[in-house]
Amino acid sequence: MSTSTASASVTGSAAPTRALAPIALPSPLPRFFLVYPTTWRPLSTEYTHQSSPTVRINVLDSSFNPPHVAHYSLARLAAFDCNGTSPFDARLLVLGSSNADKGSTGQDEMNTRLEMMRCMAIELDQDLAKGGGRGHGQVGVAVVEGARFVDKSKHVREWIKEHHQGPEVELVFALGWDTVIRFFNPKYYGTEFESFMTSFFDIDRSSIVCARRGDVSPIEEEEFLSSPNVHKYRERITMCDVDDQALNVSSTDVRKALKEGRRGDVDKWINVQGVREVIKKERLYEQ
Repeated sequence: MSTSTASASVTGSAAPTRALAPIALPSPLPRFFLVYPTTWRPLSTEYTHQSSPTVRINVLDSSFNPPHVAHYSLARLAAFDCNGTSPFDARLLVLGSSNADKGSTGQDEMNTRLEMMRCMAIELDQDLAKGGGRGHGQVGVAVVEGARFVDKSKHVREWIKEHHQGPEVELVFALGWDTVIRFFNPKYYGTEFESFMTSFFDIDRSSIVCARRGDVSPIEEEEFLSSPNVHKYRERITMCDVDDQALNVSSTDVRKALKEGRRGDVDKWINVQGVREVIKKERLYEQ
């Protein structure tokens, strides 16, 4: 296991966003559909002659309901790889067409979430440009079929292989602590837990960067990483610290603050103005 400490600075746009084209999804949806930008090219030739033959792509997969400061902090955390440098060549914000616990997402709701994710991707890209991080211009948004990270890893890799020729690719999934626990829960895999883990870590060569949570002690963390279902893969899990203000924020907290009209919390937790504008325009989370 790789363990690092980072302060993933959480910034956000104060200026109104520019007008963006409506999002139109094809029907039926393919296993992978790139929503934004159409110029997302993770295997662009500028990386093919690096000393490392592998292009690393940070994948942030969430329900984004709505996108908030914890999502942004995870994206920044993974973007700077917990050590102040930026080894990621591209980033991808992923919305699954279904959820392992909640089922499928309706198309109107999906379009709205993707619109908010696009606003976050634009802000993150601008943030990376200010910091001089590698991968500026390579922050994408996609819809991917499948409820499990293992399925999404496969579909992302298939799309990249089909559309781009280039070096080897490593997908690094940025997850929160609760999500990592669910990732290793056998109930989502039936009798094929080991097969799915082998597919994700060994065949796809995907890995995980996990944000620590403030109320989880080092002892609890070590117990989990040493547990029977996890210890075999702990070297593929990088544990990192995130910005304090994002540690305990959840989508449920944000939706409740919006419903109750707690403007101060909303402005603090939804740090991208474009996301706030979409919520206001669509009158989301009022009921």
